Amino acid sequence: MANYASAPVLTDSTGQEIAEALKDMAPELVTTEQAGLLAANGNIVNGFIGPANSSYNGLMTPEQKEILDDPVNGLVFAETTRSQAASFRNGMPPRGKCIGTSLTNEQIEAIQGRTYAGMWLGDYWTINSVDWVIVDFEPYYNCGDTAFQKGHVAVVPRKVLVTSQAWYNEKDTSVGYVSCDARIVSIRGLTSGSADDVESAAGAQGTVIAAFGDEHVLTYRAIYPSAYTDGVATAWAWVDARVELMSETEVYGCNIWGSSGYEMGIGHRQLSLFRWNPTFANIRASWWLRSVRSATHAAIVISTGIAYSDGAAGKYGVRPLSLIG
Repeated sequence: MANYASAPVLTDSTGQEIAEALKDMAPELVTTEQAGLLAANGNIVNGFIGPANSSYNGLMTPEQKEILDDPVNGLVFAETTRSQAASFRNGMPPRGKCIGTSLTNEQIEAIQGRTYAGMWLGDYWTINSVDWVIVDFEPYYNCGDTAFQKGHVAVVPRKVLVTSQAWYNEKDTSVGYVSCDARIVSIRGLTSGSADDVESAAGAQGTVIAAFGDEHVLTYRAIYPSAYTDGVATAWAWVDARVELMSETEVYGCNIWGSSGYEMGIGHRQLSLFRWNPTFANIRASWWLRSVRSATHAAIVISTGIAYSDGAAGKYGVRPLSLIG
């Protein structure tokens, strides 16, 4: 927080601070943490708060306090509306600050209210020894066969949540992403006749829920391939999605091994943190993507940084995307 020039704490004839007296008369005003040091005169020009005076010493409106508490957003883009806040943050360079060891009530309010105050790309929560990194603001807003209109931040763990998991143990990608072991067993923690290597009974989804709370790990509608011919997706269907593998486009910004537009669905643009910082994909571990290359191969990000693919029965990590709100 910047240091502001001090102003005198004025009192009335009874010795009561004028700030407190005004607060009683105008409850819509709020006292800032800098009460008596900074005040507003009711005028904001280009996001800057006017100098203190005897009428407003130590007090400002909630909107003015938001500018003080979040000066980068307030001074650079003071007129940001809720419909613009996500786009603005996606267009700003990553900050990369730890913003807590749990999701706070204030953060929940900022996400659900779509202001995202105090949150920037690359910021992260460290919970249960995992860094949960914000990679995008509202990537799926207004998507779905039923419009998804909840405020949300997309988070990806800095490391894989599961280190050794087959995309599908039967070496066949014709089941598609919706029914593959990497999703059903490793992410969802459900049983599968073909799977034998899930590392946690709760799956990766359970790890995300343990970190953020069941009600804050959002369910949305996504469209995934529903039929394949010789490894090429030929149809798609809407499904309930929650904690999912990413598409090639969301990571790389383009489709590399995936052989059909049916692979993209709503994951058709690069997530903002990967755009600003492509090395966020390179964690010296290999992890599955949801794109299918052929009847036997699926796409992965390999530990050497290569956009790669391998046989579906190969054992690689799971690093899913979740929407928090």
